[in-house]
Amino acid sequence: MNLKQALWDIILKNKVLFVLGILTSISELGFSVLLPYINGKIIDDGILKKNIERLFYMCIVLCVLHLLQYVFTIFSSYVFTKISKEYTTHIYTKMIHNMLTKKHDFFVNQSSGEILQRISESWQLEDVFSVELFQAVLSLISFFVSLVLLINISVKMTLLALGAGMIIFILYYYGSQVLEKYLPKVLDINIKLTAQLEEVISGIFEIRVNQAQHLFTKEIDKEAKSKLKVNMKLAVFPSMYFNATTTLTSLLLVGILYLSGLDIIHGTLTVGTYFMITTYVQMVIAPTMQIGFIINTLKPVLIIANRLKENFSEEQEIDNCKEVLEKSEEINVLNVDSVDYAYVGMEPLFCNMNFNIKKGETALFRGSNGSGKSTLINLLCGEIVDYKGNIKLNSKNLDLRKYTSVTRQHPFIFNRNIKDNIILAQEYDNVRYEHLLQKLHFREYFDDHILNDDYMLEESGKNLSGGQTKLIAFARSIYCQKPVLILDEIISNMDCKMRNIIIEYLKEIKKDYIIIIVEHTDEYEEIVDSIIYMENFKNC
Repeated sequence: MNLKQALWDIILKNKVLFVLGILTSISELGFSVLLPYINGKIIDDGILKKNIERLFYMCIVLCVLHLLQYVFTIFSSYVFTKISKEYTTHIYTKMIHNMLTKKHDFFVNQSSGEILQRISESWQLEDVFSVELFQAVLSLISFFVSLVLLINISVKMTLLALGAGMIIFILYYYGSQVLEKYLPKVLDINIKLTAQLEEVISGIFEIRVNQAQHLFTKEIDKEAKSKLKVNMKLAVFPSMYFNATTTLTSLLLVGILYLSGLDIIHGTLTVGTYFMITTYVQMVIAPTMQIGFIINTLKPVLIIANRLKENFSEEQEIDNCKEVLEKSEEINVLNVDSVDYAYVGMEPLFCNMNFNIKKGETALFRGSNGSGKSTLINLLCGEIVDYKGNIKLNSKNLDLRKYTSVTRQHPFIFNRNIKDNIILAQEYDNVRYEHLLQKLHFREYFDDHILNDDYMLEESGKNLSGGQTKLIAFARSIYCQKPVLILDEIISNMDCKMRNIIIEYLKEIKKDYIIIIVEHTDEYEEIVDSIIYMENFKNC
C-alpha cells in the first residue's frame, strides 16, 4: 500500500483547489505579517499624533485585511480538509480491499476485533494533510520576513527571540521522543481491548448462562488499567515539555516588556514600535514551535502508517491459476495430486493427499475432530493456496474460487434480506430464484413477511433458527451454479423433513455437480459414491 502515491493522486485530482488553497494560505500569511505593522502605525501615527483622519483610514484598512484573512482562512481550511478526508477515506477503502486479498493465515492469527482496530487507525492519517500542518510549514516563510523586520527594529530583541526559539525546539524534540515511545503501546492496547470487546459481544449469551461476567470484566479491566497507565505517561510528559514552551514565551515577552519599557521611558522607542517588536518576536519564535507541532503531528501519523503498511500491504497470492477453460468446456473432474500442507510453525496436516472426483459423483469425507476437514474444505475452495502439490479441475490449474461453492457448518448471514443473502454478487434471475425457493420449500420454513425484500435479517442470522440459516446458505451455494459443491455438515440443526428436502434435491441435481460432503451421519448413503477417510492423508 503506497501511502505517498495515494496522497499524490488525491492532490492531482483536486489540483485546481489545491493551488488556490496554497495561494490563499500564502495570502493569509502575508496578512499576518502586515497586520502588526499597521497596528503599530495606528498607535504611533494615528493615536499618539492625534491624527483622526489617518486613524480612521488605517482602521478601515485593518478591518478589510481581517475580513479577507477570515475568508481566505475558511477557504484554505475547506481545501485541505477536503483533501485530507478524501485521502483517509481512500486509505480506509484500500485497506478493506487489501484485507480481502490476504492469505488464510492472516485471519487465523488475528481476531476480528484486532483487525477492526487496526483498520480504524487509518482515520488518524488525516493529520498528514491538515490545514494546521500546512500553515505550520508556511510559517517558515513568515519567520524570515519577521526576522528581517525585527533585525531592522532591534538586534538585541532578535537575539533574544532566536535564543528562546532554540530552547523551545529542544523542548518539543524531547516531548516528541516520549510520544514515539508510548504511542505504539497505546495502539497495541487499543487492539487488545477491541478484540476483547468483540469477543464479549459475540459470546454474550455463553458468558451470561455460565455466569462468567466477572472473568471477562476482570480481563478487560486489567487491559484498561494498562492503557490508563501508558496514557498518563503519554499525556503528562509531552504536556510538560510543550507547556514549558508557552511559559518560556511568556517569560520572554515579560523580559521584552521590561527592556522596551526602559527604552520608552528614555524616549528611544515608541509604543507602536514596541507593539511591532512583541508581535514579530512571537512570529520569529512561532516557526520553532510550529516545527515542534509538525514533528508531533507527523510522529503519530508515521507510526500508524508503518503499522498499516506492515499489516495491510496488498498481497499477491501464490499463482496456482495459470490456465483457463475453453469457452464450451465443462468441469468434469476434480484432481487432487500429491498435496502436502502444514500451518506455519506446526506439524504437517496432510501428506501425499491424492483423490479424483468426477462430475455426477458424490464423495463423503469422514474424520475425527482435528483431522483437518475444515482445512481440506479451505484447500478445495481456493481459500488456502500455499500448499505443495496440485489441486486441479479437468487437470488444469484453474482458479478454484470461480468454480467452487461452499455451504459451511456455521455459515454467515449478512444484514440484508433473504434474496440478497442468496444472490450476493450474482446476477439476479427471478425464474431461477423462485424455482430454488420452491424446490427447497422456503415458504414452509419462512413466513411471507420474512421473505419480503423489506425484511432485513440480523447479522449472523440472530433472528433465525440454525436450520433456517443452513437452508439460506445452501440456497446461496446452489444459486451461483458453480460445478463443484462442498457441503460441510449442513443437515445438522435441521429437522427430519428439512433433511429429506436437502437430500432429495441433491439426488435431483447430482448429475450436474461434483459434490463433496463432510458429515458424520449416514443419511447420505443413497447419493454417496465413495467414502474417503481423513486418516488416509496422515502418513507423514
